[in-house]
Amino acid sequence: MAQIARHLCFRGQRSRPPIGPLPISRSRTCRHLGRFSALLVIGAAIALVPTVPLIWLLVAIQTLNGILLPIIPIFMLLLINDKTLVGDLKNSRFY
Repeated sequence: MAQIARHLCFRGQRSRPPIGPLPISRSRTCRHLGRFSALLVIGAAIALVPTVPLIWLLVAIQTLNGILLPIIPIFMLLLINDKTLVGDLKNSRFY
């Protein structure tokens, strides 16, 4: 995973995607990939500890998922309807 993150961060690509209104800096991309890689490694390490009850861990993670799932679409709608982010593609009041 670290090799993929390093390849995406340090190859000679442009620092922003070819289509899209927001410029994304290379350092921000590298930080995001680093955090994602760290979370993945931490989760795998916790799951591989022999004394952790896996069923309890799965139930706890799915409970957290059920609590957070209704909140995420609200923030997505707020971002989608922000005129500074999407410009003319903002939804109207009724649609």
